[in-house]
Amino acid sequence: MLDHTVKAIARPNNDVLYQMAMLDLRKDAAVFQFPAMESKYGSLMATGYDHYVNVPLSTTKDDFIDPITILFYTQRTENYKGEPIDGIDETFEMT
Repeated sequence: MLDHTVKAIARPNNDVLYQMAMLDLRKDAAVFQFPAMESKYGSLMATGYDHYVNVPLSTTKDDFIDPITILFYTQRTENYKGEPIDGIDETFEMT
């Protein structure tokens, strides 16, 4: 649990669940499943080495009404070139 001493987030809240993951997308893409949720505010934030922050999913856009499966990849991912995959709701290209 993150508290007031964390440096990765400018002003962390004590009542918020923060989860972080570093993805190695050099060889293969990564698939994540996110459950439906009823929340006033929830979001998925993604960023790459360019430090540009993307928020591909947010409860403010009704993105979490239904469960969703997302595939993350880059232009350099060796074993995935952007082709559609059955069961994947969205693809998100990291830079």
